[in-house]
Amino acid sequence: MDDTCVNTLQVVLRRCRQWEQILQMYEAAWNKDSDAEEFGISVFLTAVHCKDFVKAQQVASKLYQKHKKSQYLLWVVAAILLQVRAGAPPKLLDLASMFLQKAPLDLASLKGKVPFNRGQLYLFFLHLGTLQLQQKQAEALQLLEDCQSLLKLPSDVSALRVQLLWEAGRRKEAVCEAREQLVANPGSWAHAQDYARMVFDCEGAQAGRLVDVDPVESMEEVDARRTEDEVQNALLLFRHFQQVKEQSVATGGGSGVNRVAFLGELELRRCALAMSGPDEANHTEELLKVLSAFIQHFSGRAHCFFDLKPHLSCLSAADALPLLSAAGQGREAVVLTARLRRAFRPAHLPEDASQRSAAEVLEARRLIESWQELGGAAGGPEALLQLAVVAFIEADRWSCNKATDRQHLLDAIALAHMGLAQQPLAFGFKVLLLLLYKALDLPQLMMKLFSTMDIKNIQDEALQDSLFEALCTPEPQPEPTPSFSPQPEPTPSPVQPEPPSSPIRPAEETNFEELFEILRAGFDPPSKPSEPSEPEQALKRSDCASPEDKDKANLSATVHSPPSTRPAKRPRSDGVQALVPAWGEYDGPPPPDKVADAYRLLNLSLSSSRKEVQKRFRHLARGCHPDKAKGDQRVRATRMFRQLQDAKGLILSWLDQRAAPQLEESDDSFCFDTDDEFDEDALRQIELGD
Repeated sequence: MDDTCVNTLQVVLRRCRQWEQILQMYEAAWNKDSDAEEFGISVFLTAVHCKDFVKAQQVASKLYQKHKKSQYLLWVVAAILLQVRAGAPPKLLDLASMFLQKAPLDLASLKGKVPFNRGQLYLFFLHLGTLQLQQKQAEALQLLEDCQSLLKLPSDVSALRVQLLWEAGRRKEAVCEAREQLVANPGSWAHAQDYARMVFDCEGAQAGRLVDVDPVESMEEVDARRTEDEVQNALLLFRHFQQVKEQSVATGGGSGVNRVAFLGELELRRCALAMSGPDEANHTEELLKVLSAFIQHFSGRAHCFFDLKPHLSCLSAADALPLLSAAGQGREAVVLTARLRRAFRPAHLPEDASQRSAAEVLEARRLIESWQELGGAAGGPEALLQLAVVAFIEADRWSCNKATDRQHLLDAIALAHMGLAQQPLAFGFKVLLLLLYKALDLPQLMMKLFSTMDIKNIQDEALQDSLFEALCTPEPQPEPTPSFSPQPEPTPSPVQPEPPSSPIRPAEETNFEELFEILRAGFDPPSKPSEPSEPEQALKRSDCASPEDKDKANLSATVHSPPSTRPAKRPRSDGVQALVPAWGEYDGPPPPDKVADAYRLLNLSLSSSRKEVQKRFRHLARGCHPDKAKGDQRVRATRMFRQLQDAKGLILSWLDQRAAPQLEESDDSFCFDTDDEFDEDALRQIELGD
């Protein structure tokens, strides 16, 4: 069993989003080689990814019984906890407690200051999670007090204590703990948000009677005016923190206390509006006042609109009209006003589709003019150009003749290319171009553009799904032109022989043993042209030959030609290439996550040259060459040597691709000028994790 074959299949199936097939593949490999511990680990991780927690528990149990490693015992407990969280009977928690008795926490060694121990920390969370699911919050709180030294941040200890108190039903204590946490760290939005949401569930809270209060200058006054209503107490605390003066406000700096205090009051107002009932108009008016004050204070910062987004959803377009004039003047204020117009734009547009399309075109021109006034190509805000692209897309959406004319989309593409040429690192333009190419059914341009997007997050998965959907969509076949002339009756066509079946079966009938053999040996190569036979050579020497003679020569050549024979060994890459779908030529760089793993394996920095890469490979290869390994270590050495070879080849390919432009100008490309091509050297370097 060659793990290179398994890894190759895993890459192909993962790109095709066939996680169930990956699970079956690793199970087949593990069943064939039960001593291969890495195959069992892969089965467990894939089962967790597929949310098959029962299978994950079974696999972890087999690994523990065979290898007797404590980590597999903890995997069993983790799989049981995941099952209970997914709806399994709580009786399984007794089994988890029994397993955890074999891996107890050493509480005696946790007194005082102890060095960070990741293994003990994970074990603590397993014990704590089991107690939480068993509704034993008192024991969980005691365990938290005994293991405080494992958590190096006091805020983590306080957050866990708040959660456990809330789950235990001691809500008053939980709110007091959350308040102390916010007072200790007033610049934390997470603490402010939790505190603002918790106060409405306390006893004595009067959400529908949130009374406005005057600014509070000191904490002593806040404590003196404290009442039994925790909602009013929270409003007093946030009003006090709003008086804190920030430093370097013009440059967007400061401690964040002032901004978090405004956001905390906005969260209070939003929750009160949701519970208001008949007093909805009064709460809406108070919410608008706080929103206007927030815009006046922070309209000059880029994050202002994104801070307001959760609260804008509570307003109608008529309610939001006063906010459009509250931003004032300035670069970021103009961007904020444009974003607010876009957020509430559909309510102001006419109902007629053609008029909506014309209004969106006018909005796009207005945004472009604002961009030019603020610097244009010399440094205008990229957000205005992106909003203009969105306006053109909306104009195409409401266009009456978009079935035959996609001019608005072409304008959007040209505008996005112009913005990307001026700011090559602007990620928003790339996303817009990717979606525009998909709307125009241009999967090859999507592939080239996606290869330049160095991302590793949830956006990467979403864009990969969009790209995969575009590549899998069959091209529309042209409809036959109707003809009114009389057509002759079709003659029956001769029966065509069925094409030979592909060596790869459909996904539901995949035989992984057969695929392993294909990857090892490769497929049959195309037969080489045989030497011409004697009758054929005679016809070639003849200047003129009748059709009958040519037919005889062809028949004789067919009879005398030797059959094609399969070679004894074939490179593994032939089999790999046959598994890749025929998506056309793709010369993009390797995936950034694979390149990051290759750099990590060779222990190289991202600025290493080709010479340094080859030197590092030779140094590491000497230590793990299979010819120098002992008999029992030769398989492991061979595997490591192959991994080093693959890593070196991947890095060198990456360096070659980065030295070449990624988008070439062609007939089907929307790069209208060579200056609009992507400059790969100017893109960001990939970042390696810990």
